[in-house]
Amino acid sequence: VFLVRLRRGTCRGANPHRRKDGTVFFIEYVARLVVMDGREYMIGVDRDLSAERARRASEEQLRRAAELNQLVLQASNDGIWDWRITEGRISYSDRCREMLGYTPDQLPDDDGGWFGLIHPDDVPAHAELLRRHWEDGAAYVYQFRARHRDGSWRWIVSRGITLFDGERRPLRM
Repeated sequence: VFLVRLRRGTCRGANPHRRKDGTVFFIEYVARLVVMDGREYMIGVDRDLSAERARRASEEQLRRAAELNQLVLQASNDGIWDWRITEGRISYSDRCREMLGYTPDQLPDDDGGWFGLIHPDDVPAHAELLRRHWEDGAAYVYQFRARHRDGSWRWIVSRGITLFDGERRPLRM
């Protein structure tokens, strides 16, 4: 059957194969019949699809995890922030911006812009909490006032954990 297919043109496909240890793997093949001096020769290439299948499975896992994270974020109705401390940049979820009356292009992504929204009376306690969190591992849970875009003050509860480098310098929160 395979030879008949080869005589009609190039054959392509994928088939399972078994390794010596009994495990099954898939290969993709491309084969073609070539006639030289009246003799038929089959030329083909096989490619192990194990890595490709593993990559696809990983991509599917990542897609499902991202989907789950998105559902959790929507259900929690929380605003999410990601402070890249060494870069001085903060990323915000749409809900985080919305809570303070901002659209994506209105809330600055530099940490100075964010900290400038904290009520001046709340800044010293925030600085102390950050210090204790970074030095002693104290929980970072802070209730403070942040300035809404309309000028009013809104109470915010902020929670976070910090990623440190090998020398225990804060990298990301």
